[in-house]
Amino acid sequence: MSKTTSSGSQYSWPMIVGITILTTLVFFSDILFGTSFFWDDITQYVYPMASYAAKLSSQGITPFWNPYMFNGMPFLADFQAQYFYPAHWIFPLFIDPATGLLQPKIIEYVIILHFVIAQLSMIYLMRGLGVSQWGAIIAAIAYAFSGALAVRTNHPMIVYHLALFPLIIHHVLRGLQESRLLNILYAGIILGIAVLAGHAQTSAYMLIFIAVIGFIGLIQGIIKKQLQGVQILRYLGFLALPVIIASSIAAIQYLPGQELAAYSERNDITYEKTTDGSMQISQFFHLFNPSLHGKIVGNPGPKDSDGQFMMMDSSNEPVQNHWYWDTAFYFGILALILGLLSFIVLPRTPIILTCQYLWIFAFLYGIGNNGFLHGLLSGIPIFGQFRNPARMMFYASFGFSLLAALTFDKLPSIFADGNAKRKMFIIIAIPIAMLALQVPGIIQSFASIQDPLSGYAGKQAGIILAIGIIGSVIIILRGKSTLSPMIAGGVLCALMFLDLTLQFKDFHGSKENPKTAYVIADDAKKELSTTSTNIFRVSMRNQYGMAFQRNGGMNAGIMLYEGYNPILLSRRVPPLQSEEDRFDILNIRYAIAIDSTTGSLFFRKRESAYGHARMVYDAKVIRDDSALKKAIMQAGTQLKNTAYMEESPTITLPGVKADSIKHSVKILSYDINTQTYIVETGENGILCLSDIWYPAWKANIDDKPVDIHRINWSLRGIEVPKGTHTITLQYVSEAYSTGSTITYSGLGLTAIAIAIGLFMQRKKNLIS
Repeated sequence: MSKTTSSGSQYSWPMIVGITILTTLVFFSDILFGTSFFWDDITQYVYPMASYAAKLSSQGITPFWNPYMFNGMPFLADFQAQYFYPAHWIFPLFIDPATGLLQPKIIEYVIILHFVIAQLSMIYLMRGLGVSQWGAIIAAIAYAFSGALAVRTNHPMIVYHLALFPLIIHHVLRGLQESRLLNILYAGIILGIAVLAGHAQTSAYMLIFIAVIGFIGLIQGIIKKQLQGVQILRYLGFLALPVIIASSIAAIQYLPGQELAAYSERNDITYEKTTDGSMQISQFFHLFNPSLHGKIVGNPGPKDSDGQFMMMDSSNEPVQNHWYWDTAFYFGILALILGLLSFIVLPRTPIILTCQYLWIFAFLYGIGNNGFLHGLLSGIPIFGQFRNPARMMFYASFGFSLLAALTFDKLPSIFADGNAKRKMFIIIAIPIAMLALQVPGIIQSFASIQDPLSGYAGKQAGIILAIGIIGSVIIILRGKSTLSPMIAGGVLCALMFLDLTLQFKDFHGSKENPKTAYVIADDAKKELSTTSTNIFRVSMRNQYGMAFQRNGGMNAGIMLYEGYNPILLSRRVPPLQSEEDRFDILNIRYAIAIDSTTGSLFFRKRESAYGHARMVYDAKVIRDDSALKKAIMQAGTQLKNTAYMEESPTITLPGVKADSIKHSVKILSYDINTQTYIVETGENGILCLSDIWYPAWKANIDDKPVDIHRINWSLRGIEVPKGTHTITLQYVSEAYSTGSTITYSGLGLTAIAIAIGLFMQRKKNLIS
């Protein structure tokens, strides 16, 4: 089970797989073998969303809608729900029958598995580039345990993307360089799977990286006259085809996601918002020491207070904790040294040039409003749509890991050239000097970092300096051919893994079990949970505290006014001035309150809530958004009898109070994706629902389609003529229907093309 590369090195896959598993087990030992858990968004968002989807999927239900947060939200359309990502398809098999919740460890296992995948993916790319076995392992360790992945476990969608990224690059490179259609098809499928992982920003940055490689290859091919005429068109077609295939595969998620984005707050994202998570210019020194501005250790805070992440934004205000993991990119001092040496030893191929220089663009862009590039590009699609520009710095983690591997194989050639040898010692001296200046706090003073953080950063720099010096000796000895590739590679791998483990391993390790965080007492569930005919909502948070997790209602059947979701509908809450009036129209029957005598929280029942489904017989039509918002703010209790509409009703309303008309509204059923009501009314009226309006919801009255109006700013209203009627609402997304058709067609055509390609390849091999 070995494979010889163009460098002559044998690949022992059992050993390689064993190393990738061992490093992963060690790095995540507290999670795998201890009592620790991943934290932050894993607990607050990923776990409840995955549990909700898994539970419904196990019942054969596709969860298009989530009525348990914010008075209703699209679920499947949310990219970060990751409903279509293949690794999550096993989750329905791991529902705990006692609680109905997903076993939280299975999420952690899937995330951790992707660190094995990231290493193997990088090794596969290295093999394709002709890198030796130990060079490939060097790249794998530097990449998989770099900050770009190691502290993104709370955002697994990013980990999933980056784990597959080297494999995508491998197939793109081979497809372009050798005109191999099969590799282009493989690249398209894997890229499509990565997009389904649910992080549009990382997907966009991956496409930019691929485009840069392709553009450099095109220019070089034209200059060298390797690409001319039809060959150029074929090259461009091969470059575009993976994107086309990936887009078709992801259409089932992308089109509903675009539908949601059009009605979300992010549709109106401001430039200021896009700069959230910008790096400081001084974070350039994180190339040498990721703890220069401190670090975050576990949850809820660092074990060493000296090490807490402390950074100021462009307004000189302290940043939030999330800026730590959004700006982390350190990939190890030895990968940095080897990567810098690539400038004197490696040829200028498209992948090498991209890795050597694109990270500089990423840094200039990632400093956001602390620099100029982000502002210049903010008006361009992609660049002006996302927050946390520093996330592009995975270019550095990936690029230097790849360059380190290629350079490791070329070390002996440096000593064959006296000029290159002199440059080598100068290059090695630069990061060593940078670390030496951090030990006494000189660079910290330059970056305005004060004690005790400066002292903490100095201690961390001392540890990295020791690793850097030892590793540099190994690099020099390998360059002199004093050490064999196996010994030098093995020692460098051990040192790199030690470096990254010391820096990032203790980021993980919350003692809060996500499962227990979402177990709600039986008496509370009995009081607050809805049934299919008794629909109401609950407010579980105020200035005094929270009764349970913000997304705690999803798996307990409690419809919450609150929630936590990175993507929010821009119209969620009618802008009434009085909170009591807002709670009334939103059918909030229970609200958290504080007992003045005991100081404890309890749920007070609100008898004034209007109810989930009710009739009104008067309407005010205001088409201008600002005027409508102002009118609703002042409406108060008028909303009990009047619907504020954005377009005129097609039926004539009597314009009287609801209690003056004999009527009744009965909820026959209320499910995730469908609802049915029986309405009996003596006059034409408007059925007002406390659910959020969204365009994918369609309505029928007595099996005839009717419009669902957006009323009272953000809620649903249906015109009901007098008489007795059955009204059915169903979530029917045309975007999903179109997307699923494109996805299944794209998968089918790509599978057929691959099958034909494999058949032709086999036939060719038999003939030869």
